[in-house]
Amino acid sequence: MTAIAAQRWGWTPLMFTAVIASAWLYNRGVSWSAGLFLCCCLGLPWLDGRRWLQQGGLHVALAWRRAGWGIALAVAAGAVLAALFLAARQGYGLGVFLDYAVSYPGGLVQRLTLVTMLALAEEFFFRGYLQESVGASLWGEQGWGLLTRKNLFAALLFALAHLVGQPLLVVPGHVLSGLALGWLVERSRGSIWPAVLLHTLTNLV
Repeated sequence: MTAIAAQRWGWTPLMFTAVIASAWLYNRGVSWSAGLFLCCCLGLPWLDGRRWLQQGGLHVALAWRRAGWGIALAVAAGAVLAALFLAARQGYGLGVFLDYAVSYPGGLVQRLTLVTMLALAEEFFFRGYLQESVGASLWGEQGWGLLTRKNLFAALLFALAHLVGQPLLVVPGHVLSGLALGWLVERSRGSIWPAVLLHTLTNLV
């Protein structure tokens, strides 16, 4: 039974453990931990990627041509989030942030780069690898209406990873955001790029 389970899951449990450990170090403020987290999310799936590549999982995840209208949807959702953020923050320190962005453009570029890379890493690992490769191989498109098992699987692990160093109250929000991002990937025929865009915009606001 153990051998069958090991063959079914491959190195996925160990990879997820490595991602959790690097996320914990990042939340602890360890200087090099962001790079370690990026390497774990972007690099480890390729070590277990032979079967996923054969099924097209990781290649599909990185395919721009499959993004389709998902990018437009991500931009629209990001614009709504940005508008809500601007409305909520008006008079509550937003001016200070904008002044800083204008005065220190290098810091703003650094922030944008880090946020984008983290969003790409998380979407590649959780949606491209766990959802569209591992989850799809286990359950296919099985689910309940618009909610697939593979999406729920990846969303729960996504929330668990964000629980590191944070209170339990954050779990429902991360589960919902994970489900939304997973749904966007499914609507984009497996491409993670619309989800990367929306994830980046969400992190910025």
